[in-house]
Amino acid sequence: MRKFSDWRVGASTACFGAWTPELCAEYRDAGIKSMELSQGYDSLLNQLLFIDRAEHIGETTRSYGVELRSLHLPFSGELDLSRPDEFAEKTVELHLRLIEASKRAGIPLMVVHPSSEPIKDEDRPTRLEISKKNLKVLGERCTEYGIKLCVENLPRTCLGRCSGDLIYLIGDEPNIFCVYDTNHLLMQDNIEFIREIGHKIIALHVSDYDFIDERHLIPGMGKNDWKGIINALEAAGYPGDWTYELKREWTAKQVYENKKQLEELL
Repeated sequence: MRKFSDWRVGASTACFGAWTPELCAEYRDAGIKSMELSQGYDSLLNQLLFIDRAEHIGETTRSYGVELRSLHLPFSGELDLSRPDEFAEKTVELHLRLIEASKRAGIPLMVVHPSSEPIKDEDRPTRLEISKKNLKVLGERCTEYGIKLCVENLPRTCLGRCSGDLIYLIGDEPNIFCVYDTNHLLMQDNIEFIREIGHKIIALHVSDYDFIDERHLIPGMGKNDWKGIINALEAAGYPGDWTYELKREWTAKQVYENKKQLEELL
């Protein structure tokens, strides 16, 4: 069984800004071994730029000794796989283009939001069904390219706000998995969530929060039971990296050192 000390430190570009060779150098110098390319909170990664320059971005990142581990597919009120209108179809089309570009970049994991929000309770069954159908389409394309699709748990009224949602959305699809965000659960205990769906968790978004709303704080600044979360992930056989997704308030070196601090808690 892989232990917490074995998990590499990774970080989303959302922690620092847009992808650049200089950011790759910061990761290398800090000791961060894997990177998630992300649109972040204000379109940090231009979609068309990535599609055009996928090979260059992948090769350049690896030249700094950093693995380009995952791509966070874009999300917004319009880019929503669960919408009951033409926007869902447009979202699928864009995601398929980005998945193809990710293949050229050598990225093995796709992170996807199952919805945006707000979603009314009475609309959830229909929105879950639409999202599940579209996730299946994306998962099948990922399978063709040797990529794994990871559905993220989300907060508030979004789809994926509990393990039940994720279990329904993923279903029995062999190539669709879960990326567990440690600061998104507002309706379910984090450790319970891991116990329910831990066998499908292959990627993480690590940050802390106050249990009121997502905050994307560095671990130790919120209320998460990190020892309990780590122990539960170890028991579930978690196979991936310890990938941070934080507000832009910390340096790459501080992010790397945070994992060392957490190791001292165990």
